[in-house]
Amino acid sequence: MNMRADRKQNMSETRRWLLRAAAVLTWLLLWQLAAWAIAEPVLLPSPLHVFVRFFELVVTARFWTMAMLTSGRIVLGFLIAFLLGVLLAIAAASNRLIQTFLWPPLAAIKSIPVASIIVLLLVVLKPDPLPHTVAVLLVLPLIYMNTLTALQNVDRNLLEMATSFGLDRRTVFFAVYLPALRPLLTAAAGTGAALSFKAGVAAEIIAVPMRSLGASIYEARIHLATEDLFAVTIAVVILGALFEYLVRQGLKILFRRMEKEPGRYAKKPLAAADEPLTDIVVNGLCFSYEGHAGKRLFEGFNHVFPGEKKTLITGASGCGKTTLLRLLL
Repeated sequence: MNMRADRKQNMSETRRWLLRAAAVLTWLLLWQLAAWAIAEPVLLPSPLHVFVRFFELVVTARFWTMAMLTSGRIVLGFLIAFLLGVLLAIAAASNRLIQTFLWPPLAAIKSIPVASIIVLLLVVLKPDPLPHTVAVLLVLPLIYMNTLTALQNVDRNLLEMATSFGLDRRTVFFAVYLPALRPLLTAAAGTGAALSFKAGVAAEIIAVPMRSLGASIYEARIHLATEDLFAVTIAVVILGALFEYLVRQGLKILFRRMEKEPGRYAKKPLAAADEPLTDIVVNGLCFSYEGHAGKRLFEGFNHVFPGEKKTLITGASGCGKTTLLRLLL
């Protein structure tokens, strides 16, 4: 059964990639037909000429210098935005005042057009630091909001159970918070990686820093070198897609390793396994929550929980099972 299921899954994956390849070939054919119809290479070169020019560029040292400098600026901005976004989200999730304080600037950044942000920053910044600064400003709200949403939607029942069993904070983080963070943070990081490349190169086109892909696109536009314009744009698309893939796969591996053995982060037990466990004796327990003094959960509760036996606590929802465990532990 497993072999049949694996074979079926492999066939489905192959079929999906074949459909994608067919879609790409269809769009290339439409591009070629449009180029024949216009018959003006300056306006729309054919895909064959563009790809020939692309391979002529990628074998030059100048192209790789530009690609490395552009990628370095953008990756730096993304990493700063990722770390800062996660840290700010943790602070906002733990303090409502911080969340309220951060809301205006982050909401403004999300609403301002990318071109406006680039022009505003160009007034106070030199061309070289502009791309990674733009990447930080555009990716930061995305990482912050997704991380904050994940932290605020953590299952409260799991947190109560962790508190009842006296788990330390590191164990709670790896066992409860991390699974909640994984899908939203991975999605935000993948989208942010692609967005950072698009915004970073846009900033380079406007600021024109030396030895950058954005400057190469700008020069191609000025000289009406349309084939170069398309070829460099294809390089930017490939680099952005590769960076997004690496970010998603890297986070997937990281989360998988961190979730693999959450128990290894727990504190060591205070007593050895071969030491006898003492009984837990409860005499005259009285308890009520603040503001509900007239309604007590426990009134003169007495019980002995044998240390060498397992005790099952059952009852209707709200009768005080979790509260009893928290009082005992």
